[in-house]
Amino acid sequence: MSKKTKTVYDAIKEAGCKLGSYQSDLHVKDTQAARDIIKLYPFKGKLSQKRFVNQIDKTWWIELPFMYEPYWDNKTAMDRKTAMDRKTAINRNENHG
Repeated sequence: MSKKTKTVYDAIKEAGCKLGSYQSDLHVKDTQAARDIIKLYPFKGKLSQKRFVNQIDKTWWIELPFMYEPYWDNKTAMDRKTAMDRKTAINRNENHG
């Protein structure tokens, strides 16, 4: 069995950093610990992190595009359910058509 590679989301969560999200984007409070972890996970292509001031606590946060794993886990589960629902509907139509 292969071990799942730790993701930036896993590492930040395990470190106890304050997290948030907007859709698929991970938001983490801008701290030295968060920056140190993020440095270990270089972004590829045109993805880049950006800093912003959180409108609730008025402190600096870092946005990591597409890195909020619960969004993708939920999307994957929904896609699987949709695929199974389609397959069931097709089978019903074939058996009654």
